[in-house]
Amino acid sequence: MRRTLVGLMAFLAMTGLLLVLPVYAAPVPDAHPVEASIDEVALGSVVEPSDEAVVLTDGTPQPDGVDEPAAPAEETPAEDVVSSGAELPGVPALTVSQPDTEKFSTVGVTWRQSDVHDVVVQLRVKNRSGDWGEWTTLAADDVEQSPSTGSGDEEVRGGTAPYWTDDAYGVEVIVQGEGGAVPQDVKVALVDPGTSAADKLPVESGAPDQAGAAATMPEIISRAQWGADESIRTWDPEYAPTIKAATLHHTADRNTYTAAEVPGMMRSIFAYHTQTRGWGDIGYNVIVDKFGRIFEGRYGGLSSTVIGAHAGGFNTGTFGVSMLGNYAEVDTPQVVLDSVAAVTAWKLSLYGVSPYATTQLTSGGGGTAKYDAGQVVTLPTVFAHRDVGNTTCPGDYAYSRMAQIRDMVAARMTPVSGSPVGNVEALSVAGDKLDVVGWAYDPDVPTASIDVGVSVDGGWALSLRANGNRPDVGAAYPGIGNAHGFRGQLALSPGRHTVCVVFVNAGSAGANTWMKCQGFTATDIRKTYNPVGNVEAAVVEGRTLRASGWSVDPDSLASSLDMHVYVNGQFGQSIVANAPRADVGAAFPGAGPAHGWSWQTTVNAPGTYRVCVYAINRADGTENPLLNCVSLVVTNTPFQPVGHLDAARANGRALEVEGWALDPDALSSALPVHVYVDGRYARPLTADTSRADIAAAFAGAGDRHGFGSSIEYGPGVHTVCAYAINAGAGSVNPGLGCATAEITQRAWEPIGNLEAVTPRGGGRVDLTGWAWDPDAGPSSSPVHLYVDGRYAGQVQAAGNRPDVAAAFPGAGPGHGFSASLLVGAGAHTVCAFGINAGMGQSNPVLACRSVTA
Repeated sequence: MRRTLVGLMAFLAMTGLLLVLPVYAAPVPDAHPVEASIDEVALGSVVEPSDEAVVLTDGTPQPDGVDEPAAPAEETPAEDVVSSGAELPGVPALTVSQPDTEKFSTVGVTWRQSDVHDVVVQLRVKNRSGDWGEWTTLAADDVEQSPSTGSGDEEVRGGTAPYWTDDAYGVEVIVQGEGGAVPQDVKVALVDPGTSAADKLPVESGAPDQAGAAATMPEIISRAQWGADESIRTWDPEYAPTIKAATLHHTADRNTYTAAEVPGMMRSIFAYHTQTRGWGDIGYNVIVDKFGRIFEGRYGGLSSTVIGAHAGGFNTGTFGVSMLGNYAEVDTPQVVLDSVAAVTAWKLSLYGVSPYATTQLTSGGGGTAKYDAGQVVTLPTVFAHRDVGNTTCPGDYAYSRMAQIRDMVAARMTPVSGSPVGNVEALSVAGDKLDVVGWAYDPDVPTASIDVGVSVDGGWALSLRANGNRPDVGAAYPGIGNAHGFRGQLALSPGRHTVCVVFVNAGSAGANTWMKCQGFTATDIRKTYNPVGNVEAAVVEGRTLRASGWSVDPDSLASSLDMHVYVNGQFGQSIVANAPRADVGAAFPGAGPAHGWSWQTTVNAPGTYRVCVYAINRADGTENPLLNCVSLVVTNTPFQPVGHLDAARANGRALEVEGWALDPDALSSALPVHVYVDGRYARPLTADTSRADIAAAFAGAGDRHGFGSSIEYGPGVHTVCAYAINAGAGSVNPGLGCATAEITQRAWEPIGNLEAVTPRGGGRVDLTGWAWDPDAGPSSSPVHLYVDGRYAGQVQAAGNRPDVAAAFPGAGPGHGFSASLLVGAGAHTVCAFGINAGMGQSNPVLACRSVTA
């Protein structure tokens, strides 16, 4: 007997097959959104630690970080040093101790660079009684989300997975980077998921009994039931064309949690993924706890193709199922395997995917992916995260069960005997029109025409009768007749939709057959007149952002369109797509080639810049479409000062230093330069002398960027280094270079002159001269006198000599000497020697004079 539409809908409602969000039969307290709280502790980095953090290397405190000039480390009391005893040797550790905090139940550590993964985190927490627990080691999260058009302005941060600690009241954390990794802007997130009476959910598994399961939808605890606060969800769902595979994960949490704690764990993961990591929503599509309960994860529809964040590089077209716990430590309970198989079988059956098949997925790349972006990889349709990522997920115990899981999924996907059979031969969308074509019959009532239902986004949208004339079907199945074809059309609202075709069971045995589900994007037919185009390239060159692409308006083909570029949500520039693009002209006959565009702008600070390009409609279209948004990261490097230590050489007692420096943030300003000798601060300089070559090399900088100085230093080989002092948006004071120069000991010996030896009669001579020892500064120096090679006396060079003071700044005038010697009649040689009092190595002769007395 033919069912009416009302009867059909009532039957489907009773079976529960059209419900996207199932409910429990057992009564539970009313669910409501529960707001989680997140306290963050900023640590900075090992280069620039925050006030809360301490940097240690092999247990030695470095209060100013690891890149500051060498300075004596301040003694830090031993009880204030955080150490697990298992730190990486020789690697600076960023540590923090917060012994008294507000209550929290989950800890995670994040850092600014989403592409940094070689990070090891150790942590321990304090319980209510004040006792510290054991140290736990966390690695960088092997789950990954990529920015997209729906991401808004959120910063996607790297980090660990959230770790459930149970109620805790204090925390100590150690963060180290392996292989030269230096995580920046490190933060510790302490999450309190809040509580709700509705957290006391039934403990029964969500998996239906194996007998007669036929890939029906298992019971799944909805986001509303576990208390998701939808107000914090910031990303719009994005959808893949179809589902090709399922990916198995574990969360690597503690395995000691209770059933009542799981809703709070879900809220902690949700808050941490959404707000702390900047993903806008929870990463997994569903999560299965150790009791076999299945929890809805990513927003956007359980039966849909919504893209999650669970397998770096392989999120599109996959369904992420994560087991709550650490299955590298314990074996996977049977009840967990049952629920994983149940939800996977249901999902794959919607999209006609066999658990024994293979599929090809294109890697999106990323820090944890095994495969480069764009590489096509052949994978099982039920695979583990470690198959595509550099990770141990889902743990060795769970990974050893992958073949068993595929068998369990296949068993649940076998149709129940007596269920309708047939084929969906066409399911397609053109504009806003959905067309469905196929045939169906029920083996229990083979000659009857059965009902076919079309579900859109989980709601009943169209009822068809499979009674069209199909002689081919009648010939293929003798005795059933020809009246088994169906064909229908449905208008869809513009936007993304998940469409499912259901053959309605008509006999006493069997169940409804969900034949096919597929995602479509319906468009307003008027939008076919909107401009089209692409952002083909977007790059960063120093401080310059560049983008290029093309755009055409279909109903104004020959026109060169205006393009509007927005940067971080603010209008930046209007440009015209009029550059030659012969390929575009060939693809759009009648358009001509003048449809290419390019854009660039120079930014004045480092950071992430989201560049969005819109094509401005010129004729009958309905909107100015967004061609694409791209996030471009400008590092600190282009904002650091530049320059060079051109020379460091010895000149007598002095080290002469020359070079140049400028700061791109302040081109016309004279930049401070600090000079270090042998690792110690020696002198500040200003780069303000003329350098015409620098003016020519840096437009707009001017020539006042040279520096030079003479620094007096003791004898020895010296290492001279110069550093430019950052004046703008840069983050460091970069080194300009180092050089060595040797000052000899001879340069520090006394200097002077025996200026005159005059005979006076009676065998006497008068001597005059001067002497100065650089070590003695303004103090006088002794001078020894020799006649004909024999010692003749000593005189102190203390007389007033203004000329000496003028010639040697800092020496003072007290360096003249005079004496009268009895030498006897005849010819003599008189010599004066400066007597070294400091760093020199000899007593040099000042001069020798011949005289006849």
